[in-house]
Amino acid sequence: WSSSDLQALRGATVLLAADCVYDDGMTSALVALMSRVLPALGPSAVAFVSLERRVNFCLEGMCARAPAAEHFHRELEAQRGLLVGSLVAPDGVPQRFEYE
Repeated sequence: WSSSDLQALRGATVLLAADCVYDDGMTSALVALMSRVLPALGPSAVAFVSLERRVNFCLEGMCARAPAAEHFHRELEAQRGLLVGSLVAPDGVPQRFEYE
């Protein structure tokens, strides 16, 4: 992002991202972007990232895993000090929509 992009975000305190953790390269780019943008927004800025743990059977290890979610957590760990992650259980989030 350019400095003018960051300037346009001045005053923002919340970044939202949903359903964007499924490809390792894009996930790495998302975490890199958050580690650059959030500090520029100030100490009260937070990011909320919603992801589905897509569980797949992986030949490596011959077990069911959620490799995209695992990669996201590793990327957050690599940014420890700049980014702090917390897991929010879905049952703690109120449902606002009724689905058929």
